[in-house]
Amino acid sequence: IQTPKGEYLRFEVPSSTGFDDLEFFISNEGVPERGFDGDFPGNLILFRSFERQPKFIYPFQTPIGDLGRQKNRLKALREAIGARVVGCELIECYDTRLT
Repeated sequence: IQTPKGEYLRFEVPSSTGFDDLEFFISNEGVPERGFDGDFPGNLILFRSFERQPKFIYPFQTPIGDLGRQKNRLKALREAIGARVVGCELIECYDTRLT
């Protein structure tokens, strides 16, 4: 879907529990210069992955965890396209578990 500010893409990804949704928004505008170490020129790509129908076990009100599947999918995707985390004000810049 093309919008005035960029392009939105949505994919269905097979998973062990059915299907996950993977969404992207590719902005026409880059990140404005803010003076952070991680800032760089270029398009801004926002993406997320989530389980379409989370599973619950009675009587708990929170869904069963996915054992890091969504996090690992996004990390692999970020590495595959060579994307960088924007701005070192974000916790990802300091979280060594993501690298």
